[in-house]
Amino acid sequence: MELMPCDIVLVKGYGRGIISDVICDIENSQYSHSAILINGNIIIEAGMFNVRYNLLDNYKGYFDIYRCLDINNLQRKSIIDYLILQLGKQYDYKLLIWEYIRLKLNIILPYFNSSSVICSELVRDSFLNSTNIDLTPVIRFPTPKDLSESKILTQIGG
Repeated sequence: MELMPCDIVLVKGYGRGIISDVICDIENSQYSHSAILINGNIIIEAGMFNVRYNLLDNYKGYFDIYRCLDINNLQRKSIIDYLILQLGKQYDYKLLIWEYIRLKLNIILPYFNSSSVICSELVRDSFLNSTNIDLTPVIRFPTPKDLSESKILTQIGG
Protein backbone atom coordinates (compact mmCIF):
# COMPACT_ATOMS: atom_id res chain seq x y z
CA MET A 1 0.00 0.00 0.00
CA GLU A 2 1.38 3.37 -1.02
CA LEU A 3 0.61 6.13 1.45
CA MET A 4 -0.26 9.62 0.27
CA PRO A 5 -0.30 13.01 1.95
CA CYS A 6 -3.65 13.60 3.71
CA ASP A 7 -4.30 9.92 4.32
CA ILE A 8 -6.13 9.63 7.61
CA VAL A 9 -4.59 7.43 10.28
CA LEU A 10 -7.02 5.78 12.69
CA VAL A 11 -5.21 4.26 15.65
CA LYS A 12 -6.49 1.11 17.32
CA GLY A 13 -6.66 1.72 21.03
CA TYR A 14 -7.26 -1.46 23.01
CA GLY A 15 -4.15 -2.47 24.92
CA ARG A 16 -2.39 0.86 24.30
CA GLY A 17 -3.10 2.40 27.69
CA ILE A 18 -5.94 3.24 29.99
CA ILE A 19 -6.98 6.43 28.17
CA SER A 20 -7.11 4.63 24.83
CA ASP A 21 -9.07 1.75 26.37
CA VAL A 22 -11.60 4.16 27.90
CA ILE A 23 -12.05 6.01 24.60
CA CYS A 24 -12.65 2.70 22.79
CA ASP A 25 -15.17 1.66 25.45
CA ILE A 26 -17.04 4.97 25.31
CA GLU A 27 -17.18 4.93 21.51
CA ASN A 28 -17.77 1.18 21.25
CA SER A 29 -15.00 1.20 18.66
CA GLN A 30 -11.58 -0.23 18.02
CA TYR A 31 -10.25 3.28 17.32
CA SER A 32 -9.10 5.73 19.97
CA HIS A 33 -7.09 8.28 18.00
CA SER A 34 -6.78 9.91 14.59
CA ALA A 35 -4.10 11.83 12.71
CA ILE A 36 -3.25 12.93 9.18
CA LEU A 37 -0.20 11.85 7.22
CA ILE A 38 1.58 14.85 5.76
CA ASN A 39 4.71 13.37 4.21
CA GLY A 40 6.45 10.01 4.28
CA ASN A 41 6.37 8.89 7.90
CA ILE A 42 5.32 12.24 9.39
CA ILE A 43 1.85 12.87 10.77
CA ILE A 44 0.15 15.80 12.44
CA GLU A 45 -2.09 14.96 15.38
CA ALA A 46 -3.81 16.52 18.35
CA GLY A 47 -1.82 14.75 21.05
CA MET A 48 -2.36 14.75 24.80
CA PHE A 49 -1.22 18.36 25.18
CA ASN A 50 -1.36 20.03 21.79
CA VAL A 51 -1.32 19.71 18.01
CA ARG A 52 2.09 18.40 17.04
CA TYR A 53 4.18 16.48 14.56
CA ASN A 54 4.69 12.78 15.25
CA LEU A 55 5.98 9.71 13.44
CA LEU A 56 3.61 7.16 11.96
CA ASP A 57 6.04 4.46 13.10
CA ASN A 58 5.00 5.22 16.70
CA TYR A 59 1.70 3.50 15.86
CA LYS A 60 3.17 0.67 13.77
CA GLY A 61 0.90 -2.36 13.85
CA TYR A 62 -1.93 -0.42 15.51
CA PHE A 63 -3.52 1.66 12.75
CA ASP A 64 -5.69 1.62 9.66
CA ILE A 65 -5.45 4.08 6.78
CA TYR A 66 -8.45 5.85 5.31
CA ARG A 67 -8.40 8.08 2.24
CA CYS A 68 -10.65 10.66 0.67
CA LEU A 69 -10.52 9.62 -2.97
CA ASP A 70 -12.06 12.88 -4.18
CA ILE A 71 -9.20 15.29 -3.47
CA ASN A 72 -6.49 16.54 -5.78
CA ASN A 73 -2.92 17.64 -5.08
CA LEU A 74 -3.87 21.31 -4.65
CA GLN A 75 -6.45 20.32 -2.03
CA ARG A 76 -3.87 18.10 -0.31
CA LYS A 77 -1.55 21.10 -0.07
CA SER A 78 -4.36 23.24 1.37
CA ILE A 79 -5.13 20.61 4.02
CA ILE A 80 -1.47 20.36 5.03
CA ASP A 81 -1.10 24.16 5.12
CA TYR A 82 -4.15 24.32 7.41
CA LEU A 83 -2.71 21.62 9.70
CA ILE A 84 0.62 23.41 9.97
CA LEU A 85 -1.20 26.54 11.13
CA GLN A 86 -2.82 24.47 13.90
CA LEU A 87 0.53 23.32 15.37
CA GLY A 88 0.71 24.18 19.06
CA LYS A 89 -3.06 24.50 19.50
CA GLN A 90 -4.08 23.07 22.89
CA TYR A 91 -5.88 19.76 23.38
CA ASP A 92 -9.56 20.15 24.33
CA TYR A 93 -10.18 18.06 27.45
CA LYS A 94 -13.60 19.68 27.99
CA LEU A 95 -14.71 18.32 24.62
CA LEU A 96 -13.81 14.81 25.78
CA ILE A 97 -16.30 15.21 28.63
CA TRP A 98 -18.86 16.59 26.16
CA GLU A 99 -18.28 13.53 23.92
CA TYR A 100 -18.79 11.23 26.90
CA ILE A 101 -22.16 12.88 27.63
CA ARG A 102 -23.15 12.63 23.94
CA LEU A 103 -22.16 9.00 23.54
CA LYS A 104 -23.07 7.51 26.92
CA LEU A 105 -26.08 9.59 27.91
CA ASN A 106 -27.30 10.44 24.39
CA ILE A 107 -27.50 14.13 25.32
CA ILE A 108 -26.15 16.78 22.98
CA LEU A 109 -25.28 19.96 24.85
CA PRO A 110 -24.24 23.21 23.18
CA TYR A 111 -20.47 23.51 22.85
CA PHE A 112 -18.34 26.27 21.42
CA ASN A 113 -14.57 26.41 21.63
CA SER A 114 -12.21 27.41 18.86
CA SER A 115 -9.07 27.74 20.93
CA SER A 116 -8.48 24.00 21.47
CA VAL A 117 -9.15 20.76 19.59
CA ILE A 118 -9.35 16.95 19.87
CA CYS A 119 -7.77 14.60 17.34
CA SER A 120 -10.83 13.72 15.24
CA GLU A 121 -12.08 17.30 15.25
CA LEU A 122 -8.68 18.36 13.85
CA VAL A 123 -9.04 15.82 11.03
CA ARG A 124 -12.58 16.93 10.18
CA ASP A 125 -11.78 20.64 10.39
CA SER A 126 -8.66 20.32 8.23
CA PHE A 127 -10.73 18.97 5.34
CA LEU A 128 -13.74 21.22 5.90
CA ASN A 129 -11.89 24.49 6.44
CA SER A 130 -9.42 24.05 3.59
CA THR A 131 -11.42 22.17 0.90
CA ASN A 132 -15.07 22.49 2.01
CA ILE A 133 -15.25 18.67 2.23
CA ASP A 134 -17.19 17.66 5.34
CA LEU A 135 -16.13 14.17 6.37
CA THR A 136 -18.94 13.91 8.94
CA PRO A 137 -21.78 16.14 7.69
CA VAL A 138 -24.19 15.57 10.57
CA ILE A 139 -21.58 15.42 13.34
CA ARG A 140 -19.82 18.65 14.35
CA PHE A 141 -17.45 16.98 16.83
CA PRO A 142 -16.71 13.52 15.43
CA THR A 143 -14.94 10.65 17.14
CA PRO A 144 -12.40 8.40 15.42
CA LYS A 145 -15.25 5.89 15.01
CA ASP A 146 -17.35 8.56 13.26
CA LEU A 147 -14.47 9.14 10.83
CA SER A 148 -14.20 5.40 10.15
CA GLU A 149 -17.89 5.37 9.21
CA SER A 150 -17.67 8.40 6.91
CA LYS A 151 -19.20 7.80 3.49
CA ILE A 152 -16.53 10.07 2.01
CA LEU A 153 -13.58 7.98 3.24
CA THR A 154 -12.37 4.62 1.98
CA GLN A 155 -10.26 2.25 4.06
CA ILE A 156 -7.18 1.45 2.00
CA GLY A 157 -5.07 -0.52 4.41
CA GLY A 158 -3.85 -1.13 7.89
